[in-house]
Amino acid sequence: MVWKLARLVLPLATLWLAGMQGAGAACVRYPGAYEHIVYMNMGNVYVPDGLAVGGTIKTQSFPIWVSGTGDLMFNCRGGGYVYGTVLQGSPVPGFFNVYSTQVQGIGIRLSRVIDGSFLVYYPHTMPTPSGTGQLAAGTSFQVELIKTAESTGSGSLAGGTYTRYYGDGEPYWSALTTILSGDVSGITIITPSCAVDAGSRNIPVELGRVSVSNFKGMDSTTGDRRFSIRLQCQANPNLQKWVDLRMDATQDPSNRQGVLRITQHGAGTATGVGIQLLGGDAQPVRFGEGMQVGPMKNGSYDVPYTARYYQTAARMRPGRADGTATFTLQYR
Repeated sequence: MVWKLARLVLPLATLWLAGMQGAGAACVRYPGAYEHIVYMNMGNVYVPDGLAVGGTIKTQSFPIWVSGTGDLMFNCRGGGYVYGTVLQGSPVPGFFNVYSTQVQGIGIRLSRVIDGSFLVYYPHTMPTPSGTGQLAAGTSFQVELIKTAESTGSGSLAGGTYTRYYGDGEPYWSALTTILSGDVSGITIITPSCAVDAGSRNIPVELGRVSVSNFKGMDSTTGDRRFSIRLQCQANPNLQKWVDLRMDATQDPSNRQGVLRITQHGAGTATGVGIQLLGGDAQPVRFGEGMQVGPMKNGSYDVPYTARYYQTAARMRPGRADGTATFTLQYR
C-alpha cells in the first residue's frame, strides 16, 4: 500500500484592527454642577406712545448667581457642542433673533450677557474645545421686548420654560433654564388706552415780555397764560381704570410749589423769577406726582393748565426767562 502525503493549505489571512476615534467627544455635566434657574418676571410693561416698529419697549437684565470665579458646568473631554434653545414662540421674519409672543405686535429677544459686555443670543450652537465650560462671574440673562407691528395688544405673555442651555452629551440636563410666570407677576403688556394728540406733543407757551414793575414783591405773579393737553382715549376696562398726567421739571431753588427753574443763558438770564405751573383746579402742580385726569373712556380729554411768572426773591434783574417741563401719561 502506498501512502500519499496530503498537504493542507490554508489561505493567508490578514486581521485588520479598526480603531474607534472620537467616541468620547461630547459635553456632559461637570461633576457637582447644578441647574441655574432665572425667573424673567418684569410685571407690567407699557408700550411707549409713538414707538416705531422695531423699537425696544423695555430691556431688563437678570443676574445669574454664580461663585466668585464662575461655576464649572460642562466637561467637554475631546471637545463637543453646547446649545441654547428657545422653547416659546417662533422667529419673527425680518427681525434679528426676535421670537413671537401671544400678545399682538410684541416680540421677545433673549440673550446671555457675558462679563457685562459680550452677548450670546438664543438660539445658538457653540463648539467647545476639549476642556471645561463654565458660567462666568458677572454673567446675566437679558430680556428685550420688541415692537414687531404697528398695532400692539395687551395681555400677559405665556408662562413656562423659555430657554435651556445644555451639552450634546447630556441633552436632558440644563445648565441654565429661564422661566416666566404665567400671571400678572410675569410679563403683562399694556398698550396705553390714551395717546397724546399730535398738536399737544410739543406745546410752546408764550408768556411774552413782562415789566419788572408788574411784580409786587416776593411770591407775586404775572403774565398768566392758559394752555391744554389733549388726549385721545379708548377704554380698556380689563387693564386700566384711570388715567393720570405727571409733570416733571427742575424745581426752582426757592422750592416754591410748582415753580420751575428758568433756563440759564449766562449774564442775559433774569434773576429772582421762576415759572409756575397750575393745574385745572388753579392749584400749583407737584412735579413728579401724577394728577388725576379722569376715568378711562372712549373719547378725548382736554387737560387744562396755566403758566405764569413767579417772583422768587426780593430783588429781581430783568433778562431772558424761559423754561421747559415734560409730561407723562400714567395708568392705574
